[in-house]
Amino acid sequence: MAAALAFVQLGSSAIYGDRVPRSLGIAIYGAIERVAPAAFVEETLAYMSLNDGDFDAASRRAVALPPTAQKNELLGRIAEARGQTDLALEYYLVAPDADRVDDYVRRLAKTDQPAAYALEEELLQRLQSLTTHPDAVAEAYWKLGRIATQDGYLHPERRTEAWPRALADYRRAAALAPLSEKYLLATGNEQLLLARWDDARASFEGVLAINPSSANARAGIAAAAARRGAPQ
Repeated sequence: MAAALAFVQLGSSAIYGDRVPRSLGIAIYGAIERVAPAAFVEETLAYMSLNDGDFDAASRRAVALPPTAQKNELLGRIAEARGQTDLALEYYLVAPDADRVDDYVRRLAKTDQPAAYALEEELLQRLQSLTTHPDAVAEAYWKLGRIATQDGYLHPERRTEAWPRALADYRRAAALAPLSEKYLLATGNEQLLLARWDDARASFEGVLAINPSSANARAGIAAAAARRGAPQ
């Protein structure tokens, strides 16, 4: 048991390293499970089963875990490995695993921007409900803005609705992360699309206040002045 505990302190990644053979690592974790079951041991064994393609064993171990974000992410990965993409997405939303949900969003956005927007909005609402992911919430608003902007480009008949929605999303992102150059640049660029020259200039000047060397902000100011017909 002492050897098992020493192994645990090295971390589960040691199983795949040069120091401990994988078969020995599995045996050690199995011994720990029998003597002193712990959630991290069950989780590690579940991932081993998943990596080995034993989805039934992975599911049994995952279901037995206490309710955590890690459990839902693991169940999502098992469902995805089985080809159950809808079920996997549900687990990723509950977790929430923003990166994996956004994989679905990106695929949807290639063919169905409204559906992609709705899915990203669902992730946003989940993040907001947890009140522990302010940076992720800002990023979700920015991604919503990008989807709406893309929708307007691809479907001119929807621009009068899509581009103002994108601007509102970018503004929310910038309000949550006022020191983010990226969100202010997106706001200014959207204002250019909407021919709001003065507002765009103000947004780009806000970027320069954060990063005086921003070439993108200076280009944006020049574009706003040129399109407005004013001297630069």
